[in-house]
Amino acid sequence: MEIRGTATVAEDADHAVAVRIAEEYLGPGGGKEYLEAPPEEVRVAVRITPTKILGNATKTA
Repeated sequence: MEIRGTATVAEDADHAVAVRIAEEYLGPGGGKEYLEAPPEEVRVAVRITPTKILGNATKTA
């Protein structure tokens, strides 16, 4: 898959994005390590506004 578009990079200052993603995949409390990360540990979130999406899908059965 290829996604083309405009990307914006923003600091995830309170680690909210990292916590939300971790808890979605790991369950409640899964983002604890991100909440406890020291403030000097900077994380960023890249958000893509797609203008074109390309990809191939094959069915395997």
